[in-house]
Amino acid sequence: MMVIIFILVLKLPYPEAFENYEAYNIVLGTTPRNLVASLIGFLFGNFLNSIILSKLYNQLVLGGNEYEKLSNIIKNLYKNETNTKLPNKEYIKMMLDAIIHKEKVIYNCFAGDSLFFLTPDGAIHPCPSSKIIPNEKETIKVHENRLKDIFINKKIKIKKCNKFSEDCVNMWQLMSFDEILQ
Repeated sequence: MMVIIFILVLKLPYPEAFENYEAYNIVLGTTPRNLVASLIGFLFGNFLNSIILSKLYNQLVLGGNEYEKLSNIIKNLYKNETNTKLPNKEYIKMMLDAIIHKEKVIYNCFAGDSLFFLTPDGAIHPCPSSKIIPNEKETIKVHENRLKDIFINKKIKIKKCNKFSEDCVNMWQLMSFDEILQ
């Protein structure tokens, strides 16, 4: 939309007192080309990514023996006495369980139990995952519910989550903030 406005402004007559038309044209005159180049780059990049990732898919997906290797690597990380802050072991167990199960389900996730996400419109979500929020059947609003029902009675607790994703990997930091500060 801005590019169309820039084109219109450059094509319209300008007052004689406006002395910087050439500078204005130099700066804004290239925006249509920049738009086309950006769009081509975006489309080409996405196309290239899809080709590369489809070829690498089998190399990136964990198979049976890779799970064992990953599990051993994680166990060794916890055995080493370092200052590296690692997720709490319960979360790692949930993550590894989700990898090994074909259904990719996390049971008793902390979403809606000790983790809540509040959006500017007053909606409370159990999880900030981009896979959860768009698929919620019911939206709970702060001003329509008693906070006791939401937070203490765990009205929006997720007991069985099959939306395990890259969003989950960073949630432990939110849930273990006290552990990280120690």
